[in-house]
Amino acid sequence: MAENDVYKLQREEITDNVVVIKINKLYKKGMSAEALYEATRGVWRRKIESVQPADYALSVSKGIILEVFKIDQWYSAGTFPMKTREVSAEHCKGRIEFIGSIAEQSIREKYIGKSVAGLYKNGEADPLKVFLTKDIPIEEVTDISKLSINDPIKPQALSMDDDHETVQCPRCDIWFMKAKRCPVCGQMILYPNDNDMSFANQLKKSGLDLEANWKEDMRDRFIELLASVLDGTDYYFEKNKTDSSDYYLELHKIGEKKRLLGFSGKKDKRVRIFFQHYVYEMVNKRYPLPENIYPNKTQEHILVPLSELWNIICVIADKQDYMIKTEK
Repeated sequence: MAENDVYKLQREEITDNVVVIKINKLYKKGMSAEALYEATRGVWRRKIESVQPADYALSVSKGIILEVFKIDQWYSAGTFPMKTREVSAEHCKGRIEFIGSIAEQSIREKYIGKSVAGLYKNGEADPLKVFLTKDIPIEEVTDISKLSINDPIKPQALSMDDDHETVQCPRCDIWFMKAKRCPVCGQMILYPNDNDMSFANQLKKSGLDLEANWKEDMRDRFIELLASVLDGTDYYFEKNKTDSSDYYLELHKIGEKKRLLGFSGKKDKRVRIFFQHYVYEMVNKRYPLPENIYPNKTQEHILVPLSELWNIICVIADKQDYMIKTEK
C-alpha cells in the first residue's frame, strides 16, 4: 500500500510522549523483529536531554510506522553492543542509543500502520523528531515558547562530519548545515563560538569614531565595522582610487561593473552616502531613507548616522537579522 493511501496521523492524535525515528536506510523488507529494534534504537546524533522525555519510539520507514518500542533508558552509543548490525566505535562518538522493548498492545494499535507525513513540513528530513504531551514540564521548551524566532538561541547540538558542521535547531529539532537561521522554522541561531555580531560590539572592535577621526583615512575602520555583514555574500568593499583627501569606500557586487554606493565619514558624526539610483530605490522600499540632499545630481546623496549606514548595508546584503533599532 502506498503512503498516500495510508491514514495520516495528526499531531493532536499523539497523546503520548514519543520520538519518531526514521530508519529508511536501515530498513529491509522481511528483517527480523530484533533487527528492526536495533535499527531503531541507535545510533543517533542527538543530545540525550533532547529525547529523554520520550516514553515511546515510533519506528518509521518511508513514512509508515512499522513498530512502537517502549524506551527504558537512553545511553551513549556503543554502551550495549548490537547483535544484528555492525557499528564502529568511531561512528558511535557523540551519538546516543536507547534500550527498550516492544510497547504494550494498546499503544501499538494506536500508531502502527499509520503515516507520519502530516507531522512534517516540506523538506524536513530530520531522522528523529520528538512530540510531547502538553503536561510535560520541560524547561527548555517552555523557555523557547516564550521567545520569538528572531531571538537568538543556542543550538541544541553541533556536529562535524566530513568537514561540514551541522546544527540541531533548539526549536523544531531538525538538523541542518550551519546557518544563521533554521531553514524549517526560521529560528535565529546563536553560536557559542561566534563573536558578538551586534553593531555596538563591531563598532567597539573597529575603533571607529567619526568625530575624532574624520580628517583621517577611516576606510580600514569602516571595513572592520561592516565586514561581518558582508561575510558569506557576493558583496565587497573597495577603496576609491583617488589622490584627493576625500577618502571613501565603494560597495560592489561580484559580476557587476558599477559600484552600488560609496560613503565617507563627516565631521558632524554622520556618513555621506551616494547611491546608484536603482540601489537607492531598492533600499528605500525596505528601509525608508532620508531625502536626497543634492537633487540636481544624477546619484542620490544622503547624510545619516553611522547606525543607519549599518542598517542600509544589512538591507543590501540581505542580513536584516543584524539590523538595529534607530531613531529616525
